[in-house]
Amino acid sequence: MKADRDLSKLDKDFGFKVILFLLDNRIKELWVFVTEAYRSQERQDWLYASWRTRSWPILTWTLDSNHTKGLAVDIAFDWAELYPKDPNVWNEVYDIALFFWIKSLYKTYWVDRPHIENIRNRPPQTYINYQKNMKEISKAQIEAMIALNSSSWHLTDDLDLQDQLKKMNDYLRTLKD
Repeated sequence: MKADRDLSKLDKDFGFKVILFLLDNRIKELWVFVTEAYRSQERQDWLYASWRTRSWPILTWTLDSNHTKGLAVDIAFDWAELYPKDPNVWNEVYDIALFFWIKSLYKTYWVDRPHIENIRNRPPQTYINYQKNMKEISKAQIEAMIALNSSSWHLTDDLDLQDQLKKMNDYLRTLKD
């Protein structure tokens, strides 16, 4: 069974936060990418059984994953080392995630380092917070973000998400002037 990286299958609000999280990581040259997004229950069951029925490492701890609800993604780094051993690198990424109301299970429970998921019961202020912080970013960074947003449209067939990215680009252009 193959991992699904299609961000358009995520919960709409969470999918938007993931895109903002990925863009922010690119700006900071951390080059994080999604290795798995939405996961069918069939795949979740298969992953859960994998280490119990085969001699594989533990791939999941639960049958009730937020992946199956479109509220979690697994990440890796586009570096020579996909999963760096340096905890400081991971902590920097987790801090960026937290800004977008996304949490790390590793920081909370010390399990599943690549897994990040939506923070429940938090106001959807991601875009508002992002707009406030954009004022501190240089024009060169803004131009880079516009280019990244434009190239990210291909990550999804979701027209609402594409529209959100276009609106963000419109906003970014106002900051540039």
